[in-house]
Amino acid sequence: AMFASGWEKDYEGRPPLLSMACLGRIATHQRLPDNRFNLLLLGLKRVRILEELPPAKLFREARVEICEDIYSTATAPTRPGLTPSSPRSASRPRRACQGQP
Repeated sequence: AMFASGWEKDYEGRPPLLSMACLGRIATHQRLPDNRFNLLLLGLKRVRILEELPPAKLFREARVEICEDIYSTATAPTRPGLTPSSPRSASRPRRACQGQP
């Protein structure tokens, strides 16, 4: 999840989050000498945050709704394949998530 604008004022607390986020899985992690971690996160699905849960752990948790990306089959032949060098396609997927454009 990303912080909403103005997060700097509450950086040490619980700054507000944007409503859209990414559900992910930690693929690998590396502990640093100062006890912080480098994480490699594998993005799985787009989600909409419905409710942030009360703070019970060192990290933030939320109740979310999964938003399936729906691609039009009519434009499939013109969509480029996903390769490391491909720029983002101008054709964006629709989001199957209530309240989202």
